[in-house]
Amino acid sequence: MLYLNIRSMKKFKYFSRGDSKKEQVGVVKAKSIYIASIKSAEKKKLSLTQFNNLFEVEEIKGKKGV
Repeated sequence: MLYLNIRSMKKFKYFSRGDSKKEQVGVVKAKSIYIASIKSAEKKKLSLTQFNNLFEVEEIKGKKGV
């Protein structure tokens, strides 16, 4: 069962708001963008509101089947 849960995790990156190049500040694995935002905020030791004011989160799209 654990194997199935790991496979459903996606990779998300977070980057500074207003960064047109979207250079990643960090990466987290999560099931949804919301959970990724929470995890990222915890890593940066910020509240979710503070984090969302400073950063954006986006799914990292990878090769299918890898």
